[in-house]
Parts: sequence; C-alpha cells; structure tokens
Amino acid sequence: ETTRQAKHGDIIVALVDGYDATLKTLFINQDDTVTLVPANDAFEPVTLETKRLSIQGVMVGLLRTYP
Repeated sequence: ETTRQAKHGDIIVALVDGYDATLKTLFINQDDTVTLVPANDAFEPVTLETKRLSIQGVMVGLLRTYP
C-alpha cells in the first residue's frame, strides 16, 4: 500500500470543520493557513487555519465516459 502526502498545488478532498467535504486545489501559505481554490471561477478561494482542515485524499486522475 502506498500513501501520499498532499502538497502545494495538489487537488484534494478536504473535510472542513469535520463536517463539509470539498474538492479544491490546495495552496499552503507561509503562516499557519491554507487556501483552497475552486476550479469554478464563480466561487471564491477560501483561506482557513490548518487545524480546521482534514485532508481525506489527493486526486490522482479523472476518468470521463461519454455515451
């Protein structure tokens, strides 16, 4: 079994405050915060303290199927 740490620029599944799950690009800041950036420009980036965030996984690929 292989495990992978999330790093700056990865797309992650994050659990915020133990309740809200989201898929966003992770940017690690110099202070004790991270910024989560959505792929959809209609939504704003969110900056959070790292203690509010639990990384559930890192996206490694996308599989699309068409009818």
